Amino acid sequence: MPLVTLPYLTHVLGPTKFGLVAYAQSFMWYFITLTEYSFNLTATRRVAAHADDVEEISKTFAAVMASKFLLTILGLVVLMTAVLSVPKLRPNWDLFLVCFLSVCR
Repeated sequence: MPLVTLPYLTHVLGPTKFGLVAYAQSFMWYFITLTEYSFNLTATRRVAAHADDVEEISKTFAAVMASKFLLTILGLVVLMTAVLSVPKLRPNWDLFLVCFLSVCR
């Protein structure tokens, strides 16, 4: 599918807008990394260690989700501060905000 959509998008958007979209998407990987913060490894290990204790699994899940939520909010604040402080990125703040939705998956 990317063999069809990639040339189409570059043709429709043009090189400047396509580059901006690619930059915004790649910039989001910093925030995805911040939000994940190796929870996939540590929470999985903790759940496996307490596989029989439903209450402990619930506490672990709640703690991980709360931490991810706080890190996502922190990332959003950092993103908007960075985008609004750079004059070349400021006109495209809405693109960065839409791309930030990939962090909230």
